[in-house]
Parts: sequence; structure tokens; C-alpha cells
Amino acid sequence: MKSSGLDIVFTTSVLMDIGKFLDVESTIHLSRTCRTTHGLLTDESDRRYPKIKVPYFSMEDSSMWRDRNGNRVHPSLSPTHITSMSLHVLPKIHFPSLKRLEFRFPSSNFPNELRDSFVNMAIGLESASNLEELHIDMSLVMKFDNFYSQMIFEVFSKNLAKCKKLKRIKILNQFKGQGVKSDYSIGLLLALIPAIEKGVSTLEEVTLLIGNAPTTKPTSKAYINAAHDLFVAILSLQRLKEFNLQLNLASSPLLNIFLQAANQVYQISGTLPSSDSIEKFTLASKLYTMPEGVVNPLPTPVSLAPCLALLGESSSLHKFVVRVPSACWDSNSASALKNLLSHKPKMRHLGLYFNGYECTSGRCLSCILDYMQERENMENFPNLIHVSGLECYNTRHGEEEALERYYSREGEKCLSWDENGLVFTVRGYFKRW
Repeated sequence: MKSSGLDIVFTTSVLMDIGKFLDVESTIHLSRTCRTTHGLLTDESDRRYPKIKVPYFSMEDSSMWRDRNGNRVHPSLSPTHITSMSLHVLPKIHFPSLKRLEFRFPSSNFPNELRDSFVNMAIGLESASNLEELHIDMSLVMKFDNFYSQMIFEVFSKNLAKCKKLKRIKILNQFKGQGVKSDYSIGLLLALIPAIEKGVSTLEEVTLLIGNAPTTKPTSKAYINAAHDLFVAILSLQRLKEFNLQLNLASSPLLNIFLQAANQVYQISGTLPSSDSIEKFTLASKLYTMPEGVVNPLPTPVSLAPCLALLGESSSLHKFVVRVPSACWDSNSASALKNLLSHKPKMRHLGLYFNGYECTSGRCLSCILDYMQERENMENFPNLIHVSGLECYNTRHGEEEALERYYSREGEKCLSWDENGLVFTVRGYFKRW
């Protein structure tokens, strides 16, 4: 019996909805059930073999966890055997159908195969016209910025810049070795710049996790300036809603480079181009305590003030978290913090990690008190507030006494002290007695 046009339309609608939740293997099986599903779920414009239409592809897709014999494995049981399946499947993916692409490479004993997968991905991005979200965890794949890697990054960079609908990008550019050391690829930072610059009107979310030291010493001007130019490009985005930068600071100058980039944008525009849209901002540094007698290898930190000033007019800010060395805080930072925390009706998540900064003027304590009083006058929503590492022993006691009146709904005092200074925490609802 022939299907009616209405049946075909209904089948098409149902299949497209189901397809959003299928892994690659299930999509392949479903495409083989009949001609209708085969036509909807595959593309045969490539005469070599049909390509699978999936809106989502991930290296962590459990349907591809196989050993070299094609047998299913679980990564927690045999992490070094998950290699070849994704390498063979990726070229058969119909990239124009992709909306989300995740490459979270495992720390495998087969980096060459994983690198080849990255090459396939970089080539495929040329036709990923509907891609909205890209996640990449580099791990071992591009540990060394040699000549071959630079050529691969050039292909990746050129094709990623063609993804005109890209809204969210998350890059884990780090490989953790032994101890505190972690490496990152400058070539990857450089490769991201064209996509960020061309996505100035579409990109909404950018997340970067960067290691401590470059895998190779930069020699060319482009490599030397890569981090600075990338940070400037991100801060210049017009529709940025969420920015999350996490740095490993064993000896890295990247925090200073970011703060210098923020200062450059501030000097030019006085505010973020996305000040009306930015909702979440996180700047987090992983810090290390040096053994007694060992000189801290970090370069002298620069002021946080311009970064704070950039967000002063961002009335839509919902989350602000900053964790930086204490030397980044100064009197200018305290003044900029007051403006940042004022008139933020949508702010619900505040994290200030001062890491031992001694605020002799008492401005930082006043900022926190003003922020809490502003929250009292707003509609009662749950808050997440954490302030720590602020030394203010010699400041006025009025602000301290006022903060001591705040309690959680369960009756726990929000203010406490530890060896690093003041700790003020709110999780959920609070009240003032």
C-alpha cells in the first residue's frame, strides 16, 4: 500500500524530531529501515558513500567506543583502546546538518590517529554552514606546534571562520603533565582569531581554558601577539552574553596579557561593545603556593581595574566571578568594583576571591555591604555569593558589624574569618537580623 502525502509529511516531522536525540550508530540503523528514512537521514551527493545527517556529533558518543577489533569498550575500563571508530565515522558525517560538534579527545596512546581525526574535523568545517556550537578539548592531539600542526591549524582557522551561525565556542587548550605544569598551543589561539573577528555579530558564548606554558617558544610576531589579539577580539564582540576565561598560573603571563587587552578595549570604547547583552563573566586563575625560600615565577601582576571598569555599565549582568592574585587588586580596582556592583538588578551570582588582598581603605568591604543592601530591596530570589581572602582588619567596624547581621534562612551566619581574611557566603535565600 502506498503512503499518502500526509503520511510522508507526518513521518518526516517525527523523524526530524527523533533525530535530535539519536547517536550516530542509531541514526545509521534507522536510515536503513526504508527509503523514506534513508532519504531523510543520509545525503548521497558524495558518490563515494552516503553521509549521515546528524545535528550533533561527539567523540564521547558511546556508540563509537570500540577497540581495534570493533568490540564495544568502556573508557573507564580501557581508555587507551578507544581510537579508530571516530576516525572512520567522522568523514561520513554530513557537516551541513551539524549544529553542535564536540571533540573531547582522551589522553590516548594513539595521538597520531586522534590528530588525523582533528584534520577530518578541520576539513569538514568548511561545509558546516549551520554549526552553532563547537567544543574542543585538545589534550594530546596538538601538543607540539610543529610545521605540520601549523598547516592543520591554518585549515582549521580558515574553515571555522566560514561558520557564519556560530554562537557558542568552548576550547580547552591545555595538556596536563606531571605536577603543576600544563602546556597549551599558541597555534590554536592564533587559529581562533579569524573566527572570533568574523563572528563579531553572532558569537554569544566564549569559554577558554588555557594551560600554563606554550608547547614551543613563539618566534614570529603573530605567535607572540596571538593571546593578546585573541583577547581583544573576544572583548570586542557585539553580542557576547557569556565569557569564561580560566588560566593556569604557575608561571604564565597570560593573565597580564588579558588585563592589558582589557585596558586597550577600555581606552578605546570605555565599555564592552556587548555591555547591553553580557550576562555572565568569569575570570579564574589557578594559583600555586610556592615553598618557603622559592621565588614566585609569576610576572608582577597588573591592575584589575580596567577589566572591572569595562563591566560597569552592564546592567544585564547575572554572574560575575573573579579569582586573581592579590597584587591585581589596588585602590583603582576597589573604585571600579563599586561601580560594577551598583545597579545590577539581575545579578544573582557573585564570586570575589581576593587571595589575601589587604584593603586598608575599607572600600571593598563597603562595596560588599552596598551590594547586599541592594539585594534586600529587590524581589527575593536565591543568591549565590562568595567573598574570601579579603584582609580588612584595620578598617572601620561599621561595615563589619552590618555584614554580621546577615544569616542564611537556616540561621547560619554569612560572615566568618579564616587565616586568609574575611569570608562571606550566601547560598540561596538570606535574611538580616
